[in-house]
Amino acid sequence: SAQMPDRTVSDSLRAVADLKGMRHKIHILVLLSALPGSVCGHANQTAILDDCAVEGFSALQVRSVAGSVFACPSGSLHSQFWERAKGGYRRINSPTPSVPHIAKECQSVNLVTAGHHRHDRYHRHHKGVYLERTSGLPQAVQEVRLPLIPYPALVNLSSKAPPFRLEGGIEVKVGKGIPENHLALATLRKALQGQREVRTDGAGGAAHVGGIVHLEVVLDKAKSPESYVLQIREHDIELTAPALAGLFYGVQTLRQLVQTGAHRKELPQVLIQDSPRFEWRGLQLDVSRHFFGAEEVKLLLDTMATFKFNRFHWHLTDDQGWRLPVDGYPKLTEVGSEGFGGRQSYTEEQIRDVVAYAKERHIEVMPEVDMPGHVAAALAAYPQLGNRDVEGWQAPAGPLDHFGVSDYTLSPSNASLAFMEKVYSTIGRLFEAPWVHIGGDEASTKEWSVSTAATDFLATEASSGRQVQSFFNRHAGEMLERTKKTVISWDESLHMPGLPESSVIMAWRSEDEVRKALEAGKKLINCDQTTYYFDHYQGSHGSEPKAFCCLTTLQQDPMPLGLNEEQKKLVLGGQGQLWSEYLSDWKQVEYMAFPRSLALAERLWTAPAQISGFDEFEARLSERLKDLDERDVKYKSPSNAR
Repeated sequence: SAQMPDRTVSDSLRAVADLKGMRHKIHILVLLSALPGSVCGHANQTAILDDCAVEGFSALQVRSVAGSVFACPSGSLHSQFWERAKGGYRRINSPTPSVPHIAKECQSVNLVTAGHHRHDRYHRHHKGVYLERTSGLPQAVQEVRLPLIPYPALVNLSSKAPPFRLEGGIEVKVGKGIPENHLALATLRKALQGQREVRTDGAGGAAHVGGIVHLEVVLDKAKSPESYVLQIREHDIELTAPALAGLFYGVQTLRQLVQTGAHRKELPQVLIQDSPRFEWRGLQLDVSRHFFGAEEVKLLLDTMATFKFNRFHWHLTDDQGWRLPVDGYPKLTEVGSEGFGGRQSYTEEQIRDVVAYAKERHIEVMPEVDMPGHVAAALAAYPQLGNRDVEGWQAPAGPLDHFGVSDYTLSPSNASLAFMEKVYSTIGRLFEAPWVHIGGDEASTKEWSVSTAATDFLATEASSGRQVQSFFNRHAGEMLERTKKTVISWDESLHMPGLPESSVIMAWRSEDEVRKALEAGKKLINCDQTTYYFDHYQGSHGSEPKAFCCLTTLQQDPMPLGLNEEQKKLVLGGQGQLWSEYLSDWKQVEYMAFPRSLALAERLWTAPAQISGFDEFEARLSERLKDLDERDVKYKSPSNAR
């Protein structure tokens, strides 16, 4: 594939294709990953494509030494364009060494190619879709891609069939079980603004003037509740889903089609069958380092919903500010919230409002209260929660005004346990989601190691021994299990005992932590900082605003290579992080989030077989950036984002 290192090409070679009868002869190698757990087809097979004269690259006639069908159940079949070179073949525009010629003594089988990673592309916008061609191929060989992000699982486009006309009025027929106030309807009405619309609930109603849009929820527990089927015919559009979430996502797809181009008048006939690749498609926002109000959070939720994100991770507390009101601890939002912008926190009403707003957009909100480290703001408000017996210990005068890992931690004490109980009971009242993030990262052991009180207290905690982190893991897990919440924590918690069996790991430090969590049999969310930390640079340091560090791209897939089938089931999805040390205002948050969050949306929703590489994605992105423009969302221009 496009991400496969050149050194693996010779190890990955399973087929050589030789297209004939074309104006310019081009040779294609079909590469199958030879990494553990990712092998497709049968080892030691070779194949040669011969006499291809069909459109596209489906069901191409192939000859095979073993006479077997090449199959790739995981969808990781790849193709690239190669050219004949001295002694063998060479990838076009690449220094990859030649690979040997392969003999042509073979039998006929069929091969369906998918996930093409092509070179020398150019695109042409035609009637609302992109025609992708590769230089040197005849006019007949082309791939039609609709300007959608994320791209659906299956798109069957009838490009020569009469289109659905968006003129003369549109009648919308809404089936039973779809509430009149559901956001999907409001979204559709806005997309069809200026068109005539009638609600009939499936029976009777006024005669229509133009085309008809049918919306229907057909309950089917066997299907993903986020799936949908969208069919556009000449005179009608039919959108069906097994639940309201799928209906909402289907409307987002239809909205993108309707709003493509400044003067869209028609839609191509198409059948789209779609469902997400991963169940966890998330973005995180840190409101502790720099605070962002409820209305700004809603702006992010709006854009997330547009591109089918379904999880919002709200990082509410840290050393630089405590933003969550907690029963019985008023100083948390008085002293503990006095950050860079003054005293700033949320009220219970604002939190409930954000949670309801997200729910309407089929986004679940997961709160994070980071403990036992990252608690300087809490200790400024309530010093009795700290390790006060440590020689020279002083409570912070207020939330920290600098960044980095602090030595301040909660003490393993009855006071800390009572505090945690109140925090989690407050969260249980305010948040509906079944998970709570307990933090658990970067907790210094410096104070605990010299605290006599900590040592004496833990002597009574036989199951925890002297591992203070495991003490907090265990008690947090027990408290949250009583409220039927699932614990989620950063990967440091994995290396200390105490987490409940049901806990989920957010692996952030490296892909190695992803694999360790899987080896431990833990469900996980891939948050690898090298790929999913959006506080990192997205271009050269000299041309970008100050960021935390490094250059982060989305070249890596959320599903690591080499996993067995059971391990793959444990990967719930992935999440982009917006840590706010250097995000001092809302427009900077948007700039760091977009458009790479759109690339993440595609990674998390779209099957690998439908991802065709950067050039093809960029062509669709150019159209979808208009969605951001319409919302006045600031973003980095992708023109130099390679």
